Amino acid sequence: ILCQISSASSSLVINGTGLGTTVGDVTVMVGDVDCEVTAVQDELVQCDIGPMPAGTHEIYVDVSGKGT
Repeated sequence: ILCQISSASSSLVINGTGLGTTVGDVTVMVGDVDCEVTAVQDELVQCDIGPMPAGTHEIYVDVSGKGT
């Protein structure tokens, strides 16, 4: 998954399936930067990313017990 970051900090919403319902079970990385997970529903994860360079970055989502 790739995303376009256009500002110093952003909120991301990632859509999918089987993402769970517990914030502590989900880890999101944008490139090498941790994205703080703020909300989880079975079909979406929302996280806040701190300052990082603008551009295109890979996103990694790990759901505990399900993998990446």
